[in-house]
Amino acid sequence: VVRGAMCRRRSGAGPGPGTERGDAPGLLRRVRVAGHAAYLGAALLMVEVVVLGLLAPTRSVGLFAFASGLATQVNSVLSFQAAGALQPIVGHLSSSPERQVRGVLRALRLLGCVLVPALLVQAAVGGPLIRALWPSKWDEAIPIFVIASVCQAIFACYWPAVVALKAQGRFKECMNVQVANVAAAAIL
Repeated sequence: VVRGAMCRRRSGAGPGPGTERGDAPGLLRRVRVAGHAAYLGAALLMVEVVVLGLLAPTRSVGLFAFASGLATQVNSVLSFQAAGALQPIVGHLSSSPERQVRGVLRALRLLGCVLVPALLVQAAVGGPLIRALWPSKWDEAIPIFVIASVCQAIFACYWPAVVALKAQGRFKECMNVQVANVAAAAIL
């Protein structure tokens, strides 16, 4: 809210001439659905640690948090950046749903061609790198790191796809995807 108010003040723009107070309930409903989807997406990022915190010893939770934190770095940098770049492009193409879908699929293919091999290489070289940086301290985290890296390769195109749904204004579908993913992650 604060960021929005600051941007509005900085831009000097007010509501456009087509904005009507009667539009507010529908708009608020869409914002509520989008907000719930965002919270579910955040829950998806931490569900593993929460479940482990309930079921596993403290040491296991620490090993998992360390390994998965390292394993997500490549995916976070590339996938989140691609998602951020993709959203305005998809939003700009809002008048042509066919072009939106083709553009998103093209971007996801390119991202998959770069990110999936990078994550698989990360899984392959991560163990020796962890041993070199932290001799014997985190050896028990290496198998978790390898598994998490491979899982990140599976998860690589998730965020850009979610951002594309948001840019298309398909907030209900986005929330459904988030619900399904949180449920699947909690079960696993």
